[in-house]
Amino acid sequence: MTSEQQISGESQIPCIVDQGVVFSKKDMFRVLQSLDHIIYYEIVDGKVFLSREGFLVEIFEDPNEATVFFNRRIYLNLNSFEYLKINYGSPSTFNLSGDFPALEKAKETKKLIYWIELFLSSGREVVFLPMSDPLLSNKESLFLEVEERKRITSIAKEEGEWTEINSKEAQDED
Repeated sequence: MTSEQQISGESQIPCIVDQGVVFSKKDMFRVLQSLDHIIYYEIVDGKVFLSREGFLVEIFEDPNEATVFFNRRIYLNLNSFEYLKINYGSPSTFNLSGDFPALEKAKETKKLIYWIELFLSSGREVVFLPMSDPLLSNKESLFLEVEERKRITSIAKEEGEWTEINSKEAQDED
């Protein structure tokens, strides 16, 4: 909050850039929906209870269903968590006791990383370390989409369904 806002008493909707705490279930959903391949840790009283690798398959909000981690798949019920904390920085700032092999690798490369902490009541939390890069994932899907368009175009040309309009649109895309 700026000093001008404090003086006028205005409140502002939070803006989180790379790190911060999220309480809204909708905002938690937005943060988590970009994740897919992750390493997760269950933390109890600051100590690693278990560590696994998996895929975030579904994110939902239902007061009658559980969050389930099973068979390398994660079905995450936002109602299971009180809030979420986004962290960004050097792996050395990740100060929990226990075995964190993914962090050890990151420390060796000295890369900055993201990790997300989901807090449950009673001193428990789940930590997610994203293993995929959304920029690379989107780049790959864009490449696949372009390849699929090329394949469809070549089939249309072979079958004589290719028109001058289609040809012009394809040239504009290249």
